[in-house]
Amino acid sequence: MNKLKISFLFLFLFFPALGFSSDVVYQPGRFPQLFENQKVTSGSSETSEAIYIGDAQGNFSVQYDLSGPGDLKIEYLLSLDGSTYLEPASASDISANATNSTSPDIISFSPELAETIKIKVTETTSSSNVTSFNLWLGRQ
Repeated sequence: MNKLKISFLFLFLFFPALGFSSDVVYQPGRFPQLFENQKVTSGSSETSEAIYIGDAQGNFSVQYDLSGPGDLKIEYLLSLDGSTYLEPASASDISANATNSTSPDIISFSPELAETIKIKVTETTSSSNVTSFNLWLGRQ
C-alpha cells in the first residue's frame, strides 16, 4: 500500500500536468472530442472546455464535421494563467469559413506557447444555423 502512495506522489511531483486543474486535461495519444452534436445558431459563438497543452510540441490539428446551412469560423484562444483566454495577435483562424460543403475536414495549425487552449466557433451568417457540429483536437 505504501508503494502505491509513493508511486502516486512520484507521478504528481514529476508530471505536474496530471494535477492541472483544467476542466479537461489533454492526454498524449488521445484525441478529445471538444464539441459533440453542438448546435450553433445564427450569429452566435460556442467555446470548448480548456485543454492542457503546456507540454505540447509541434503542430495541432482539428477534425470537424457539420451539418446545416450555416458557416463557421473556427479559432483558438490561449491562456498562460488558466483563467484569461485570449486570441493572440499573431493567430490566424483555424478556418474562416467551414461549411457543410467543406465538411468533414482535418486542418493543421500551430498555436503560440501556452498553458491551455480553448476552441471557439462562431456562426458567421445572419440567417442560418449549424444544426450539428463535432470537433476533435489532436497534436502531432
